[in-house]
Amino acid sequence: SMSPMVQYYISAIPTSTELFEGFYERIQEQLSTYTLSFSYINSIYIYSPKQQNFIRSTNSSAISSKPENILSLTDRSWIESLSQTGSEIHLSIRAINNLYPFVITLIKRVEVDDQVGYIILNIDLKKIPALLGTNQTELGNTYILTNDGSILYRKGKRALLEESALVPELSQFDPNRPVSSVLVENTSRPYIYTQIKSEVYDWHYVSISYLQDYTRKLSHLRSILVYFLGSLAALFLVIAFLLSFAQHRPLRKILSLLENPKKWIESSKKYTDEVQQIVGYIISYIQQNNT
Repeated sequence: SMSPMVQYYISAIPTSTELFEGFYERIQEQLSTYTLSFSYINSIYIYSPKQQNFIRSTNSSAISSKPENILSLTDRSWIESLSQTGSEIHLSIRAINNLYPFVITLIKRVEVDDQVGYIILNIDLKKIPALLGTNQTELGNTYILTNDGSILYRKGKRALLEESALVPELSQFDPNRPVSSVLVENTSRPYIYTQIKSEVYDWHYVSISYLQDYTRKLSHLRSILVYFLGSLAALFLVIAFLLSFAQHRPLRKILSLLENPKKWIESSKKYTDEVQQIVGYIISYIQQNNT
């Protein structure tokens, strides 16, 4: 909304924007930067009521590099929300083309020189874990619930809003508790229920983690730790053996030369200078004693 080109598009008369070569393409590039960089963005629309057209970018299909007439857009269920959009960003839950995918739509009203325009951002609900910086894990499941207990997000979601009765564990939900974490044991599969209310929107984040999954995961981690420690011990033994072998190797060479003095003549290229020097001193000392 702060982009000068976007503001000019919203405030300009329909023909004036054509004076700038590549004007629409540059706006399109800006939008594409977001849709390509963030997988959870389904699409972005910039709508100008004055021009009765819009510019858009999506993450899935080819689009026109020129503004399109608003009547050509099949996904128009967000238009009815424009009248409810004031200075604050308007949020709604809907389905693209009233079918699929399910999205969270954020609408921002932009006023430029007494002209009004709108930026519409559609976030794919099934990509919510990527947006939150988390994901479904083998230790449990993540949910987003509205204040009335409807499921806004869950893995394998099949309707725009689902009843919490579909997930028995969500019977612990209480919209009056901003933060809650309880251990539920009176079930065949004990679990930890954690609930946190959003500081911005009227919904709650819920995490359900099953204890037996924790036990299985801990057992797996314990096995990995034992294997790692065993491998580390074996590695240390090998290193110790090699170091011991390397330290005793010169001594064995000296003993070999002393046991077979004939090797001394042939040892000039087979042994290091230090070994030859030590053996030379010993042989010289023996010869001096014999004489």
